[in-house]
Amino acid sequence: MTLVGKQTGREISARALLDSGAEGIIVDHRFAKKHKLTLRTLVQPIPVRNVDGTPNNAGAVRHTTIQTI
Repeated sequence: MTLVGKQTGREISARALLDSGAEGIIVDHRFAKKHKLTLRTLVQPIPVRNVDGTPNNAGAVRHTTIQTI
């Protein structure tokens, strides 16, 4: 897939696993930093839980970005 930054218009080619049952689209923080995505810090971090209800080891979602897929 190709991501296009809303602010920069820069295109990034990426492989992705799409989950039609997911509640949102999540991008790994290392991917975001590597590709220099424009990130905005969330006022309230969003906790992430695994399917079994346990907290995810990667922690809460702390940033947002706007990309066109």
